[in-house]
Amino acid sequence: MERIINLIKSKNWNEILNFSKTLTEEDRFSTISLLKGLDIDRDILKKEGSKLTGQERNDFYENRQQIDACLNYFLITCIRNYEELKKIETKHEFYTSSPYYSYISTSNFESLVNFYKLFPPNYLNKVIKDLSKERFRNINFKVLWKFYENNWVEFDEEFFVRSLFNLQGFDNNHFDDAEFLLAHTELINKVFCKFYKYEIPILDLIKANSIDYSNGLSAKANVYWTEVFKILIKNNAFTNRSIVTYLLESLLNNWKKPHLDWHIRLLELFHPTKEELIANQSTLFSVLGTGQTSLINYVILNIKTIYTNKEFDTSLFIENVPIIFTNDKTVKSILVVLEIIESVLTNSFKIAIDYREELCLLFIQSDTKIQEKVAKILVNYFDDKDLVKIVSPFLSNLKKVAKDILKVDNLTSENFDNVIAEKKSIKEIAPITNWDELLFQIGTCIRTKSTIDIELFFEGIIQLQSKIPSDYIKQIKPYTKSLFNKIHESDTLTAFTLFLESWTIKDDKVLSKMDFKYIPFLGKKAKMTLLKLKDKNTLPFISTPTHEPFFVHPKILLERLLQYENSNTKVDLEDLVVACNRILITELDGDYSKDLKNLKGYYSDAIGYFFGISDKINFTNETLPLWTQITRIKNPNGNFSEFQKSKASNYPSVVYPFNISFNIEKDANKYATWYRLILDNNWNYTWYNKEKAIRQETIFYNTASIEKASRVDIGNQLSLNPNYIDALLCRYIPDTATGNEVSGFEECLYPMQFILEHQLLIYHSGWLYVAVCLLFEKKISRDLASEYINLAITRNENLDDFAKILSKLINEKFAPINRLIEYLDKPNHSKGTKHFQFLVLSNCIKNFDKQNLPTNSKKVVQYYKELQNDLKLNIEEEVEEKIIEIKK
Repeated sequence: MERIINLIKSKNWNEILNFSKTLTEEDRFSTISLLKGLDIDRDILKKEGSKLTGQERNDFYENRQQIDACLNYFLITCIRNYEELKKIETKHEFYTSSPYYSYISTSNFESLVNFYKLFPPNYLNKVIKDLSKERFRNINFKVLWKFYENNWVEFDEEFFVRSLFNLQGFDNNHFDDAEFLLAHTELINKVFCKFYKYEIPILDLIKANSIDYSNGLSAKANVYWTEVFKILIKNNAFTNRSIVTYLLESLLNNWKKPHLDWHIRLLELFHPTKEELIANQSTLFSVLGTGQTSLINYVILNIKTIYTNKEFDTSLFIENVPIIFTNDKTVKSILVVLEIIESVLTNSFKIAIDYREELCLLFIQSDTKIQEKVAKILVNYFDDKDLVKIVSPFLSNLKKVAKDILKVDNLTSENFDNVIAEKKSIKEIAPITNWDELLFQIGTCIRTKSTIDIELFFEGIIQLQSKIPSDYIKQIKPYTKSLFNKIHESDTLTAFTLFLESWTIKDDKVLSKMDFKYIPFLGKKAKMTLLKLKDKNTLPFISTPTHEPFFVHPKILLERLLQYENSNTKVDLEDLVVACNRILITELDGDYSKDLKNLKGYYSDAIGYFFGISDKINFTNETLPLWTQITRIKNPNGNFSEFQKSKASNYPSVVYPFNISFNIEKDANKYATWYRLILDNNWNYTWYNKEKAIRQETIFYNTASIEKASRVDIGNQLSLNPNYIDALLCRYIPDTATGNEVSGFEECLYPMQFILEHQLLIYHSGWLYVAVCLLFEKKISRDLASEYINLAITRNENLDDFAKILSKLINEKFAPINRLIEYLDKPNHSKGTKHFQFLVLSNCIKNFDKQNLPTNSKKVVQYYKELQNDLKLNIEEEVEEKIIEIKK
């Protein structure tokens, strides 16, 4: 044993081989057993390096690494076949380690080659097959190539390519790799030039001692390999130019954009000739259909260099190029395309008259130069018969210059709004009537994670409790098995799971495990359901929705209240508050006088006011939460001085409508600048605003006193108070429109989706939330906000205050002006939408600060004048004066 340890300690590779090659079979196995039991720190170095510092520590670990390689090599020299190789592996819980795999991933291969020359391996192809199944297993390519040169492994193109390009460790050197490739010309054509076929890990971060990484950080592997390509190109290593064709074809792969962009950079290094581009023009045209902006721009620039060539396929180009006409990120490329089209038309190339309709698609583009050039082509090169008819669908999006050329300035545009405000039909929700439906509802709750579905389940179980089968625990087990003992991302689903657990083990204390701070009412309702089951109480919840998606019909509200009174049972206040929050307000005007006269409970005055039989506000401390809700829901714009002497006098939305003040603060450091939205009382709970957010009792729903929820539970929160959502929406306003993390993306998406899907009304500061979404960094949020604005316009809502909010955010640089321009550029706006946009721009200009103008403020003036001309409006004197002032 001492001799073995000394051989390893002295790193004597030749002596290790001399020792191993003479071992008998029995000695080999005993040596393998001994080597596997060695601990480097304990048995060989006899110390640990963790307590060392400085150069001593570096030297220790460098020496240890070499000793580890020696130990692995020693083990390898003791094996003779694949079965023995597998035996030296160590099984761990999640992976298998092998000294062999560790060794062949290093560059110390000469000693291994010497060993294999004595004992030629017949198992390396099996090793390669094993490695190819694991993405993170790798063999040092120089070792692999040496194996191949000695005919010890068969050639496997994909594995060889991946092994070459999969860089590991910290000692990568692109000069060394380039030198190795230049020394093996067969390797360049056989392996290196085949990289285009495979999505190799060129986006992985690596370390390299040959590249200067700023701040000591890693760079992506494509930077490394680009340097290798430069060296090879400089040394004329690519004797076969077919690599250009292959790279062009690879742009059609469905790969990540950064990977394809790297292929573009490589093509630029190879400088494709005009002959190569002509030979591959059909591929260039096909790339236009990928929709990738960078690929399209690259292809168009190359097409520009060859379109005058006599072998250029003009017909195929004309046929394929319209696919980019609606891409709003390729403006410069489209202008080049129009130059080409105009040039070929000038040279008497014939294009079918129907092509006018393809060209008209370009009027969707907001760029003035594009519209002007398209209009000129239509007028100069195509028959003007029916031209006005063909252009008319795009009329509302035409710039003045295009209208003048097409001579359609006097035509009026139609309403082409994306959203048409149709009154949604409110369908009644069918109650659950039997056990099978109740079982099915469990699956629905798990799938949707919806508070409404869970509340309908609660209602169903209460009404059917006498019909629940004795083996119900067994019957619901397929559902509970997937729910119990799991952590759920949704508090809603967690509450439902805890209810089922409590119900099956008959222990209502289970629900006390959770603090329902995101959806407190659902937690309370779960506990109340268990209590009703325990007491065999079949009285319904007042708040259970009766009409889709979450509304309670006034008639059924009254019927439920009377059921409680007839059974001499007190109505839970919060249950009643939520029921009133969910009232189907369009049905409040019906004749309910008979039922209202029979109400005797503590809530009778409030319900009478709600249904319009009284205008007197008469609250007690007990009924104050109910009164503050119904007054605001019944009259969103009302001022209720009656509450000024109550404990709720300072609660937001109680006395006055919810109008929250805000300002924009500049937050800058040497790396970046943000413009942060600061809400009064830190309403949106941002870390940047150090002010402590104040919350009231949860039962005062209009004050939005619950915590911000995860994406799954946001809609569930909004469904508890859908008739006045302004305060809750403002809780979800991120403090910045750029540079957000996941929570910010979700906050500007899920509430916006919810209010648009259900066409909920916003009255006051909730419009600040919509404004932020319209200017947010994620396009999906901007699109949803745009649709909601159009919906409000078609409902003839007054958006004057919203226009002021939006202009303030723009003027104070909360978001780039280009995001507002994107909204202005959306095609086919109605006249009402254009009037609103004109109002926004007017407010922007009126409040411009000449000393602190936002970037691209000239665009605001330009678009203002466009709309002013389009709507035939006069320029306001205040606006005109401001325009003159900022021009000076």
